[in-house]
Amino acid sequence: MKRQTLVRTVVAACALVLATTGWAAARCAGDCDGDAGVSVDELTYLVNVSLQSASSQGCGAGDVNQDGLITVDELVVAVAGALRGCRTETATPSPTRTSSPAPQPTLPPDSELYREFDRVSSGACERNRIQVRETLLSFGCSSGRGHEASLAIEVFSDRELARAAFEDLAMVGRPVEFEEFPAAAWEEGAEVPPFVPRHHLVWLAECAVVNVRSFNETIYGTTPDARELATAMVSWIRGFVVRRCPP
Repeated sequence: MKRQTLVRTVVAACALVLATTGWAAARCAGDCDGDAGVSVDELTYLVNVSLQSASSQGCGAGDVNQDGLITVDELVVAVAGALRGCRTETATPSPTRTSSPAPQPTLPPDSELYREFDRVSSGACERNRIQVRETLLSFGCSSGRGHEASLAIEVFSDRELARAAFEDLAMVGRPVEFEEFPAAAWEEGAEVPPFVPRHHLVWLAECAVVNVRSFNETIYGTTPDARELATAMVSWIRGFVVRRCPP
């Protein structure tokens, strides 16, 4: 019953966001069974994943940046699909993202991109996982239970597609200043045990969207917060990722 109430709360909150922003349609994040729609059952499953009582592996479409987590920003996109239908190429003349990119093989450790990303991310935090693909680079850090951070870079073939994806995520946050890049930040989770918020920072680096998350269960944070982790990576992203963006 509590989870059903939470689903209804999420739907109502997202409906308010959509109404006040005038967002025309949602991409198909959350369409677990691939039927071009998002059902209440799928939303319930994603909420359970967000509460860590289920695995995101059962709905890869809900995990937009493929980091193994379902967060409020991803729930917002899924609820938008349930309320307004999935975005299609003919729904609007502006570039759109109809779904998450198809998973691509992880690059081998001897590739240039893997070596570079491995080098710089290992110096950013106490890293415990890394994933390197052509269009998705991510790593996570943990210095113990209750202290986690992650950074994911999703690279697009078109700058306008990257901006559309950034705006999808940024709509749940507030605009913030971060270097020279458009950015948004928000918190989630402070209203449920252990009443400690997860911090999010998302920013648009030309043809790439960078999504940074951090969580420290105690006031003595032992992993970098979202801004610290982003700052540790920004020079490499600016020099190695942005310079490879198409004109």
